[in-house]
Amino acid sequence: MSDRYLNYVGCRGDLMVTRSEPQDVRGVFRTGRNFTNGGPNSCDFSAISDGLSNTLLWSEAAMAGTYPPGTGDHPTASNLPVKGFLVSATLDIATGAYPKNCAAKKSLGTMITPPEEAEIYSVAGMIIFDGCGPKATFSSILPPNYPSCSAPVNWGGLESAWTIHTASSYHPGGVNAAMADASVRFVSETIDPGDILSDISDLTGVATGFPAAYSGPSFWGVWGALGTTSGSENKSIQ
Repeated sequence: MSDRYLNYVGCRGDLMVTRSEPQDVRGVFRTGRNFTNGGPNSCDFSAISDGLSNTLLWSEAAMAGTYPPGTGDHPTASNLPVKGFLVSATLDIATGAYPKNCAAKKSLGTMITPPEEAEIYSVAGMIIFDGCGPKATFSSILPPNYPSCSAPVNWGGLESAWTIHTASSYHPGGVNAAMADASVRFVSETIDPGDILSDISDLTGVATGFPAAYSGPSFWGVWGALGTTSGSENKSIQ
């Protein structure tokens, strides 16, 4: 499988949704997109009303190396790099508390150490050509080089799991990202991410869960705005 790794991932926008969610329509790389037949999830240049130079297309993905061996329905392991793996069982879609639960894992530093565990089949950029969202895309929610996180999943279930995959690299201080106008910009990991330490329920006014779709400006500051194609935000990388 080593010949199927890639260091680049597409931007799916500022929503944390699964590949099976039909309402994933905020980013360029969308769930269920169909360029041939069009449809509500199709995305071409005409759908990017925020401006091509203000919309994320691709980012780097820091590679963690091949995954270690594992057995069982839910193989996890500790003592693995934060960059490249998902921190397991970190997201709870019922509480309305994320993404702050994942943002708090920044304290781990560079390694996922006990009692935290990593989803060992979640290497960023792995099996990217089958379009598996948690491995082939990133979300513009947590800033570059923050941890990536998942809800508890079974082996084989990552493609339909609730995950936040972040943009990442081994450059000091940020990542290189390609915009929809084909320009490449360096994005600082200190870019404004909005209220990532607030309960999502406080932002949405919904007691639990996360909206599968919403319109208007992103919740996640400048970084979230750059991930949307039509959020009506006039944000750019400074």
